[in-house]
Amino acid sequence: MERQMKNSEVYAAILAGGSGTRLWPFSRETWPKQLLSLTGSHTLLQDTSLRTASLIPPDKQWIVTNRSYLLQVQAQMTEMFPDVAPQALAEPCARNTAPAIFWAARLAAIRGGKDAILAVLPSDHLITQEAWYGEDLRLAVTEARRGRLVTFGIKPSSPETSFGYIETVGRFKVGQVFPVKRFVEKPDEATARKFCAAGTFLWNSGMFVFHVGTLMAEAGKHCPELARLFGKLDAENGDAVKEAFAKAPGISIDYALMEKTDKAFVIPGRFGWSDVGSWGRLFEVSDKDESVFDRQPRCEQRVDDRTIYGRGFGQ
Repeated sequence: MERQMKNSEVYAAILAGGSGTRLWPFSRETWPKQLLSLTGSHTLLQDTSLRTASLIPPDKQWIVTNRSYLLQVQAQMTEMFPDVAPQALAEPCARNTAPAIFWAARLAAIRGGKDAILAVLPSDHLITQEAWYGEDLRLAVTEARRGRLVTFGIKPSSPETSFGYIETVGRFKVGQVFPVKRFVEKPDEATARKFCAAGTFLWNSGMFVFHVGTLMAEAGKHCPELARLFGKLDAENGDAVKEAFAKAPGISIDYALMEKTDKAFVIPGRFGWSDVGSWGRLFEVSDKDESVFDRQPRCEQRVDDRTIYGRGFGQ
């Protein structure tokens, strides 16, 4: 039976361990997308932390990264919040999102108890409507306090084949929460067109807000190996964390848990979202100089990376 936990502590795990394989050559292995300023004066990581700080202060935000980026992450967080020691968690080795999330969840449980709430937020996404982001994040926290595992979906604007999809129980409406019927892997274009027309499918954003007690209880049912490794982990002990990661499978939280649990709920996001995953998508969300189009042939309806790169991005 669901119950409301009004005073539970709220933490954030901002995932910043991406390998810099997209938006090459601007983004590289030594300086990945999340550490770059692509659409403004701040980096994507800094923007993620700043817009989250209205609900979750920086001292309760953990930046989960890998050892290669630790110094850059700490420097960028210090630049934004000079009075707060950077809360960076360096993964001992790359194991996809599930081990990183369970490590952060265990820290949240240690510091805030089993009713703590953990927001899991990729650091390399662009959000254009920050006021709506705050509203949707608050709604997700409220739902998580009922013992739920909440994710955010994005209303499809095109039959995208590079995203996974989330099917809702019933036609979705923004500003509300819906039970998840199923998660769907990246479809072919014909299937994606059907999804867009159905009114029950959302793009999977990879953003979550978890009730920590529910997360760990569901892990015990659906991914017991991860529950065993992280459920009672001494999460502030570097050697213990290193040992847990060494034994953990490399698996996403979607595969490990979200596709299996019946506690998953989705909120259709209202906050203007892009994963900025290609030069084409960066072009779509960037300010344009109309004189460029006066001097050059009109852009194709679907702009690909080669077209954008050929017009000066990243050079």
